[in-house]
Amino acid sequence: MNNEFRSYLSDQRIIHQTTCPGTPPQNGVAERKNRHLLEVARSLMFQMNVPKYLWSEAVMTATYLINQMPSRILGMKSPVELLLGRHDFKVPPKVFGCVCFVKDHQPTVSKLDPQAVKCVFMGYASTQKGYKCWDPIGRRLFVSMDVIFREEEP
Repeated sequence: MNNEFRSYLSDQRIIHQTTCPGTPPQNGVAERKNRHLLEVARSLMFQMNVPKYLWSEAVMTATYLINQMPSRILGMKSPVELLLGRHDFKVPPKVFGCVCFVKDHQPTVSKLDPQAVKCVFMGYASTQKGYKCWDPIGRRLFVSMDVIFREEEP
């Protein structure tokens, strides 16, 4: 902790407590939420055989889905609903890691070229209304609403 942060907390009348080094059980709620996120991300990846190097996308998707799901603790409301006052998915939910085809909008695509790129569905864009799709061949990430999904195909 630096002095500037310490003085800010003092000015705001916030009591700041830290845990002892090497004692994760003292973190309680944060540790349980971290474990929950990783369990959901791991199950998303295992279900569709997604490679480990895409773990960050799985965690982001897990976070998005958890925030959209109703919780008994919150009176059967979702965290998003409590925060924003409405419950709606920006885009309809799809199966993480499934095969999808993203329309290729590059100007170099002619009439006789393939019109779509075969990708893997990686989740939901945080700043746009669209799906994130990974092209493993071209090693590119697309964000698009113009996607056809094969949800049964890993």
